[in-house]
Amino acid sequence: MSDVIDMLKAKIADFCKYTGEFKVNGNENYQIKFVDDIYEFVFEDDEAYAKELLSPQDILYGLFYVANNGELLLLIKIADEVNILGTILHELVHVYDFIALAEKRNIHNYRKLQEDTFFVLWSEFHASYLMYKYFVELGKDNINPLDVATEIRNKLGNYYDSSEKLDLQTAVNTTVRYYGQYMALQSQFPNDLNKHFQRFYFDRKFLKKYEFLWEHRKVECIMRDMNLWIRILKNLENLQYLLNRAWNVNGNMVLYDWNICLHGGVYDIC
Repeated sequence: MSDVIDMLKAKIADFCKYTGEFKVNGNENYQIKFVDDIYEFVFEDDEAYAKELLSPQDILYGLFYVANNGELLLLIKIADEVNILGTILHELVHVYDFIALAEKRNIHNYRKLQEDTFFVLWSEFHASYLMYKYFVELGKDNINPLDVATEIRNKLGNYYDSSEKLDLQTAVNTTVRYYGQYMALQSQFPNDLNKHFQRFYFDRKFLKKYEFLWEHRKVECIMRDMNLWIRILKNLENLQYLLNRAWNVNGNMVLYDWNICLHGGVYDIC
């Protein structure tokens, strides 16, 4: 087991060096805990918190959790289907994002900071982007970028097709993750993939969200333009009605009917 821990520590150090975004001095105040069930662990630590924010039905492979005593924990589920390293790196980005937010706002109550839903959603994008970019770099020689990009789009499409009633919060959370993956892939294969992938957006407002994330891939950028990010997400609120009913005659989401064109130097749906 010690060999595995040493390997994980080496990979974490390599990841942090590769991203170049985190100040790592070896004294970071977080711990990695491997657990059989994340909900049960949180429930035992803080029953009220678990009941309010989580559900026993949630499928959780990893969680950046602020324990009842204030300790920062990366909870990682022990299971065959879990990519241990990928999950650790994803949750690690959340840790560093919130450390940066705490320093910026001079608030070190991390549970309080996690109530900022807008920052949480951006951090989900950031974690997906950096983790995916790192793994693409590791396997770059064996990747067909167009095939992988198509797979990302298909997974997003499958999510939209999964229910006739989609919750807006979940839809935003899901799309920022897939947008992060595609941007990571495109950044590694700029000659093979364009900034925009065809039929990748629900509507113009989701396109605007993508455009914002494209320009705000680092924590200092989101800190600077947080108010704009909040406005963009709030403008999505009236889409809930559309999300519940946006089906075409073939039974698919209208997501598949959109293409991106360049008009007067500005990308738009056509």
